[in-house]
Amino acid sequence: MTDKATHSPEPWNFCGHKRGGCSCGQIWSTPADCPVASVTSGEWGDSYPVIRIVNKDESASASRAFELVLKADTERIDYGSIPEDVAKANMRRIVACVNACKGVSTYDLEQGRLTAKT
Repeated sequence: MTDKATHSPEPWNFCGHKRGGCSCGQIWSTPADCPVASVTSGEWGDSYPVIRIVNKDESASASRAFELVLKADTERIDYGSIPEDVAKANMRRIVACVNACKGVSTYDLEQGRLTAKT
């Protein structure tokens, strides 16, 4: 099996690599001069839409209690947090691994074969 699509050319680098990285978390293909990935830090989770039924007027009297409206909102399920120093270490590792594997096909990497073709 051969790779049908090619990945962005090496070398890759992370934004701000000459000054220890920056908070944007972007990984760039230097020859293509374009971002290929972003590493995130901070809280992460899934947001989803919800519809709430609320009183039209929070101070409504009992006689107006049935004047309700629908309100669109979002809720979130939090999964955890990734500290910024861990995100920067992940960014450095991804870049180092991609650059170290230059010349090895993605298929060979997936099969556990790490020999570069010359």
